[in-house]
Amino acid sequence: MVRNIYLISFLLVCSLFVSVTLARAQFDSGASTDIEIKLSPVTPSPGQTVTAEAISYSIDMPTASFSWTVDGKQVASGVGKRTISFTVGGIGSRTTVAVSARSAAGKVLEKTFHYGDTFEEAAIEKQAVKFLYHHRGEYWFSAPDDPKNRFTLKEEIIGAPAQFLKANIEAAAIRFNNAIIGMDVPIKIDLAVKDAPPSIRGNTAQGGTKSVTLETGATINAPLFVNAGDVIRVNTQTGEYVERVEKTKR
Repeated sequence: MVRNIYLISFLLVCSLFVSVTLARAQFDSGASTDIEIKLSPVTPSPGQTVTAEAISYSIDMPTASFSWTVDGKQVASGVGKRTISFTVGGIGSRTTVAVSARSAAGKVLEKTFHYGDTFEEAAIEKQAVKFLYHHRGEYWFSAPDDPKNRFTLKEEIIGAPAQFLKANIEAAAIRFNNAIIGMDVPIKIDLAVKDAPPSIRGNTAQGGTKSVTLETGATINAPLFVNAGDVIRVNTQTGEYVERVEKTKR
């Protein structure tokens, strides 16, 4: 009877040893691939900086070697490099972040995350606005039918087209998460030429250009035949002369 008890105890100990050994072998062999990427903020605005952190309970994170890629390009690597910062793409873009972690025992964990796949158009809203005036780096807008309902934006929000805005031009404010992140300005705007070097007879046939100043204060290159008082059409995206709309009477 006593011998049987000893035998049963011995078998239980052996079984427990085998179970622990198998579990440890599974832990170190790479059979488990438990790793996640924690992102903050979870729903960023286009162009916002995001922090990514690798989380896993399958390996010793402080001693593991990490390699991070964003959109296929390696951005960081090193032992214990659990976190990185990166900038998500713009509207309609897709940002992919991936991490590979190798433990000291050689176990490799990998995870790829597509950041929201794309910024959904449903999250983007456009609001009709009217440009009022520009003063000391601030651009004032209002609702098209209510001049009292006004707000201001910095030039960096509007971008290069800001220099071609004139009073009463209508545009569209782009909203994301209730914040204005950009401005859709008409691609082509007609502007009066405020100042232009005089044209020299004979030069206009050579097809050269000269720098002219527009009514908004912006300067662009225009054909030699353009004079002060002319109205020209400008591409607000490229900042280039398109055509002369109206010739000044002399």
